[in-house]
Amino acid sequence: MNTVTSSLLTCLLTTVGVAYPDLVRQDKRLVDRLLPPAAPPVVKAQPQIVKPPVEKIYPAVQPERIYRLDLRACKPEEKDFTSSTQTFGFEVYADKKTRRLFYVGAEGKAVAVARAPLEQAVDKPPKWSHRLRLPVRTLADRNFTDKTPKVSVDIYRDENSGNFVYVSHTGYVAVVLIDAKEAGKMTLEPKWEYGWDLTVRPYSEWDIQRYHKYSVEVYRDDNTRMLVYVAGNGAIAVLPAAKQEAAKKAVTWSHAMDLMARSPGEEKFTEKIRPFGVEVYQDHHRRAWVYLSEASQLAVVPAGKDFQVEKAGTDAYKLTRWLHAFRPAGDKGGKWSGEVFHNPNVGHLVYATSSGALAVAKDRTGLPPEK
Repeated sequence: MNTVTSSLLTCLLTTVGVAYPDLVRQDKRLVDRLLPPAAPPVVKAQPQIVKPPVEKIYPAVQPERIYRLDLRACKPEEKDFTSSTQTFGFEVYADKKTRRLFYVGAEGKAVAVARAPLEQAVDKPPKWSHRLRLPVRTLADRNFTDKTPKVSVDIYRDENSGNFVYVSHTGYVAVVLIDAKEAGKMTLEPKWEYGWDLTVRPYSEWDIQRYHKYSVEVYRDDNTRMLVYVAGNGAIAVLPAAKQEAAKKAVTWSHAMDLMARSPGEEKFTEKIRPFGVEVYQDHHRRAWVYLSEASQLAVVPAGKDFQVEKAGTDAYKLTRWLHAFRPAGDKGGKWSGEVFHNPNVGHLVYATSSGALAVAKDRTGLPPEK
């Protein structure tokens, strides 16, 4: 086989999903950074967003706005709240059908989803709980030093729902429902668990030199018994801190998707809307699915009993499905808009806003078969 034929065959196999390079650095305590992959990833699953019948089956969902939270977040250099501490506002919406609450930042630039309580929520002010200072190494760093950049995260208890709300100093948000009996004294320092360098391919980009690479650290917050996944830009995700499992691999790439969302007031999908790439990784230490977008938006979902996905590019692999629009009703809802997608490979609902924010939840609605 000559050199040209070999190169063409390698390109073909990679494109259809037969081969996929290892794009991540494993546990930083064990191995060095991996060299860049020698080939692009497999073809991504494209959201099917233009089928008219889908619009009829799933009309646009307009969640009800029920209250607002104004949360202060200290910068890493601030020791405590002051009169100049920045405040981030989050509108809280309820989707009664799925019994979920959505915390949406200004213009939809941050979004988080959590279970809704059984009782009716009222407009109570949030209660500050504690603060975390989380060092996140840059791609050039191997070890933590006193110069390692930090992400500051302030944690509040939403007195309306019982959810704990994590907000970073850059305005990203993560929400989790915690039983008050499970919470600790709120005075414990975070414990570093492990970290990776993860790669995200931008939409329609195949030049390896243009891949986005992000450093992600994982900390344990023993105050709430949660794991906090944090990126250098302040994006955060929270997961119950299950016992760490022994795994031959710390993290592996699983599959990917390209998502797009219409802006407020847009009724049709047009060529002007730019899709964005999302990679899905498997955290084998915690049996969790880790979503990372090309804008470094994070989402983490615990896995069920089945922690495997059919190989992308094969007949058994299922494409991501667009379900419906997701936007507030009327002018009171604020200026944001999003779309809801179904990832059938792992049974997740993926919420994406036109500003590139990302949230993921397990699908508990029982979707009908695709037509």
